[in-house]
Parts: sequence; structure tokens; C-alpha cells
Amino acid sequence: MPDGARWQAVYPSKWKALGGKLWMGEKTKGVQDVKIAGIPLENARAAIRMCRIKPKRIMSEAQKAAAAAALDKARSLSSSRAPEHPLGDLFVR
Repeated sequence: MPDGARWQAVYPSKWKALGGKLWMGEKTKGVQDVKIAGIPLENARAAIRMCRIKPKRIMSEAQKAAAAAALDKARSLSSSRAPEHPLGDLFVR
């Protein structure tokens, strides 16, 4: 758990059920500081879900290759099309 992270709707009984040591700070504007240390690894997924943290997106090799190809294509198109100046040839680049 990130230290000093802020979570909404903290229920001590749910956090204590995960194991570990729970610290709860003051509650201001409906947001409360929470820190829990020593959660067993088998309860990590449940703790992350309780925090409403989205899992990190992991791209496959095929997705990485497709994204790189699309980026290369976009870069080549943008460099080949130089914007024209309204004054035409009077403006020196």
C-alpha cells in the first residue's frame, strides 16, 4: 500500500480482515488517510481492489510492434508535410 494514500469509504473491519497492521488518519471532506502494512501476499489482489486501483496495462509483443509501427507512420507523415506559411515564398524558413 502506498504510504499516505487517500481512500474513500474506509471500513476498518474489511481492512483488518486482510491481515497486517492498520493505521487510520483523520477524515476530512469525506476522504481518509489509511496505511496498512504487512498484508500477506495472498491478500494483495483484494487490497488493490479495495483501493480501486486499476491494474497496470501490459502489452503483448504484437501490440508493442503495432503501436511502434503506427507511431513511425504518424511521425513520417507529419515530417513530410511541412505547413505552408500564409505569405508563401516571402517568408524564409
